[in-house]
Amino acid sequence: MADDGRHGRRERAWLMCVEGEEELAGYL
Repeated sequence: MADDGRHGRRERAWLMCVEGEEELAGYL
């Protein structure tokens, strides 16, 4: 899987957002 700058950063930021939302859902 090629890791290019923009796409890699966007994917990483999106995954972090999803993980954060899942953690918040766990607290609720």
